[in-house]
Amino acid sequence: MTAAARNDLQRLLQQLFPTLRGLLAFARDAGGLTTRQLGESRDRDALAELLVDAAIRKGRLAPLLDALRTRFPRRGRDIDALGKALGKGAPRGARLGPARNQVTPAARGTQGTRIPVFKVKPPGKAGAGGARPSGATGARKAAAKRTAPGSAKTGAHKAPARRAAPTGLAKPTAPAGISKPAARKPSAAGSARKAAAKHAVPKGAASSVRKASAKRGAAKPPDGHRAKPPSTDGPGPAEHGTGAEAVPVSMIAAPAEPQHVNLGFATSEAPGTPLVDHTLGAGEWYVFWVKIEPRVVAGSLPGDQPLGGLHEGDILDVILFGFPRQLQLGPARHGRVQILATGNRVVQRAWADTPAALADTQLCFAVRTPWTFGRAGLRCNIYHRGVLLQSHLVTVEVTWSGRAQPGAARRVCDYNLSDSLDTSRFAPGTEHLLSVLVNDDGHGTHSFRFVSSKAGVPDQIHDGHIDDTQLARQVSYARTALQWVAWGSEGEWDEKTTSYRFINPPSAETSAQIYRMMAQRGANLWGQIVTNFGIAGPELAALRNAMRQPGRVQIALKSSPDAVVPMAMVYDYPLDPARESLTVCDASLAAIAAGKALETEPCFVGNCPHYDDDRVVCAGGFWGFRHELGLPIHIPKGEIATAIARGPAVRGFAPIYTDADFTLRQGHIDALKGLASDWLEVIDDRDVCITRLVGEARPLVYFYCHGGLTPTRTPFLKIGLEGSDIITAASFINKFLHWNEPTRPLVILNGCHTTGTSPEAMFSFLSALVSQGNAAGVIGTEITNFEPIAVQIGTDLVTRFLAGEEVGRALKLARLGLLRQGNPLGLMYIAFALPSLHLV
Repeated sequence: MTAAARNDLQRLLQQLFPTLRGLLAFARDAGGLTTRQLGESRDRDALAELLVDAAIRKGRLAPLLDALRTRFPRRGRDIDALGKALGKGAPRGARLGPARNQVTPAARGTQGTRIPVFKVKPPGKAGAGGARPSGATGARKAAAKRTAPGSAKTGAHKAPARRAAPTGLAKPTAPAGISKPAARKPSAAGSARKAAAKHAVPKGAASSVRKASAKRGAAKPPDGHRAKPPSTDGPGPAEHGTGAEAVPVSMIAAPAEPQHVNLGFATSEAPGTPLVDHTLGAGEWYVFWVKIEPRVVAGSLPGDQPLGGLHEGDILDVILFGFPRQLQLGPARHGRVQILATGNRVVQRAWADTPAALADTQLCFAVRTPWTFGRAGLRCNIYHRGVLLQSHLVTVEVTWSGRAQPGAARRVCDYNLSDSLDTSRFAPGTEHLLSVLVNDDGHGTHSFRFVSSKAGVPDQIHDGHIDDTQLARQVSYARTALQWVAWGSEGEWDEKTTSYRFINPPSAETSAQIYRMMAQRGANLWGQIVTNFGIAGPELAALRNAMRQPGRVQIALKSSPDAVVPMAMVYDYPLDPARESLTVCDASLAAIAAGKALETEPCFVGNCPHYDDDRVVCAGGFWGFRHELGLPIHIPKGEIATAIARGPAVRGFAPIYTDADFTLRQGHIDALKGLASDWLEVIDDRDVCITRLVGEARPLVYFYCHGGLTPTRTPFLKIGLEGSDIITAASFINKFLHWNEPTRPLVILNGCHTTGTSPEAMFSFLSALVSQGNAAGVIGTEITNFEPIAVQIGTDLVTRFLAGEEVGRALKLARLGLLRQGNPLGLMYIAFALPSLHLV
């Protein structure tokens, strides 16, 4: 057995078991370690090494691999390949091939036994879409011999002189006689390269085309002129594989260099020649190009942020989104790029007419400018296994004809995951089901960029736009349902006129009324969302089926707090909310009453026995009880954290409110202290709280406090006794609170009896703690909370987080723990963090 194969097995265990708790449970079942060894394990990596050593020393490799196959049946092929490498001692630097278990030379720059994970195949006949040979060296030599049509020289492409504006042009519509001609019929499978060669403009031909255009006039745009749309033949959003095949790589691949997302505009005649400091002509088709490389490419728009944490073999999905009345996108707005040490390669093209010289290395998209002058834009998002990594807002100046203008095109990377990202954690089974980017355009409209994925590959791509008033109405419609459940009124909590309804378990009739009301509001909320996305018919059915099983959902926020939709309240099981005689699922009620582990019950994994009956409400239909939700909020100059450094021993702060009204406080704090030895520093003084948080970074800051709104409606927190000074967001900002990598804490605002609680009211603290303080994330509540809920959720959430659970899963399980007591109000908790945020 080689050392490389042994190390691969250790890394496989680390990848399959991202938490120490999970690996400990597997080690107990697999055997080979003593009870003392298991009890003393405090580090996941050391435990993986210990488990492999014991398996080798005691001859238990086969049982260990059998246990892995049983636990992860979808990884059986990978485990088999690793087993053969371990048994036969595959030479260092060898790689097992994807089709047969033959040993072939490893890719240059890599070492160790290489194990294939996936292979992207183009649809249709073999060779469709212009698949290129997989040899990276041969591809580079071939690319060196070819040049893009019309791109013999580098530098800015000079646009042809534009015709004078026709008379009578009174509004921003196409001039008479100029309209978009019908798109060419799709070429047959396997002829993409021939089509590209046929429609390319040869060197030196551009000037003759312009001369011919001037002679013919404006009535009929000539072939090759930019008013003619580039061919939009090619895969739609749900199709995969057009382009070169993905190179199979090790499932535990070597880290890749930081990658730069180079992008810009070009003419359709010369897509390989960037338009630098140049406007775009109104009403014309252009090419928007993207080239992802470990270097900045000449002609790329400035403002990129390097993508770190990637590994060799990762596939990045590049997806474009538009804005109303701005740049028009061709139907093929999705392309894929694979990261390789020997040179990144395109594995799915977008524009079918991409020249052969560019097809392997550069993504091209067809875009058309509007007839209105001024700035027009699009959004370019980068995803990996369903997770949004970066979002780029790209704008360009549109004039009557293209002309030189400094800074005509601009790019802002306004959403970016931090360098703590580690894509090796995104193994099969850990990808995100759904990613939604929410942003406002500054003109009273919010845009939702929606990508659902299957096995980490984008399956449905949609975007919708909604005005502020309509969005606020939908959010209030769902949030007030939670208020009615909590204290019997849809208005704000008032301690003089309302009281907490779950001091004693509600009657069966009241519980059924609660579930029906919440499901009706949640179903209507989901209906409004998908309507704004334009999802209907077969697409909606496919989306519902894709979201039926539990998974991670990322709602990326880069806008104002009024865009915070209570996604935990979304109800998407089939239901007709207009029915008056809705019943509640007996199977879910029985599981709750029996105190079962709800996360594995059929109703909560998409297999409710009444799933297809639109007259039945099931608790498993709520996203907060089925999915791992996270709303990472990006504020300018910040990065979204993906992990928090545990350090030699995890430590935490607990600022607390000590008034006698908090009758459960002491027992709760004692329970938290008992989770580990001397880990929690309790703070009961306002000034000491600010000083300690500013002076030291710890992985967890747990506020068990009181709060409210000042007469000017400024949110505040209260620490210590009732008469103490309050803490506002300015209290932290004025002391220059700022936590740095690797210890950026998770902050939990577990406030009780806090009047006027909402994400809107909380946003000032989000800004102070995340934007200014650089916290990894914040967990708070949608509505006013009560001490019995705070104690139950707080204890469960902190316990799971310290054990290494990801935030999204820890919060879902905490909600389900409260639901087992008949209380659905765990849905009020909201995590402003990536759902996969965790301790490492």
